[in-house]
Amino acid sequence: METEAAAGGGSLPGLTIPSVGVAVQMADVERALALLRRRRVVALAREGSVVADLRSVDPADDATLAAALAALSPASDRDAGAGTVDPAPDPNPRDGGA
Repeated sequence: METEAAAGGGSLPGLTIPSVGVAVQMADVERALALLRRRRVVALAREGSVVADLRSVDPADDATLAAALAALSPASDRDAGAGTVDPAPDPNPRDGGA
């Protein structure tokens, strides 16, 4: 989906940069966002979906992001009323550990 990223991390009010993102519809967006944060994925809520803007995602982290989003399972979300994320630790920690 098309998105707009804040230029300068928000330090330049009103200036945006065209970007693209991946959206996953969720019944409980706030819970899904919290579960993604546990996997070190920062996303935002937009119109009933979790949106991960790809502007700041290193291509080397694409598989990690895809796995985190896939683990939210929209079908499970509708049935259970909340997203689920595989509790397995992130195999590619961004802090350089492990």
